[in-house]
Amino acid sequence: MNGKCYSVLIADDNEIDRFFLKHAIDRADSRLKVVGEVGDGLEAVAYLSGDGVYSDRARYPLPDLLILDTRMPRMDGLSVLRWLQIQHFPDLKVAMFADSSGRNFQSIALKEGASFFYSKMIHEPELIRILETLQRELDQA
Repeated sequence: MNGKCYSVLIADDNEIDRFFLKHAIDRADSRLKVVGEVGDGLEAVAYLSGDGVYSDRARYPLPDLLILDTRMPRMDGLSVLRWLQIQHFPDLKVAMFADSSGRNFQSIALKEGASFFYSKMIHEPELIRILETLQRELDQA
């Protein structure tokens, strides 16, 4: 098994969802480490581009995994995926999480470059299993 730690950027406008995701990452005792969280797609783009406050890569390192909400203000997750297609982040994996109304975006998100697509409507044990799966997928990349 690979012992590498993986950095994670969480892009979700719901502070409670971000909290539970970080809590699940901690509970999973995984090698995933949250290095940043942003509240919408424009902030995700700024973080990944190193724009403005995100220019300090020691403080805001490029993530190995972007956990992206489908529905966010200012710029949604699908728009972030389209932006990523014209950028150069060859090692970045994207896992999209959607609420029940966003499940119909699954095929579009996977076509637009998401590596994984999951429902937010799950309990913590299932979320921990998903995080463990994501970590294994990063190990194989």
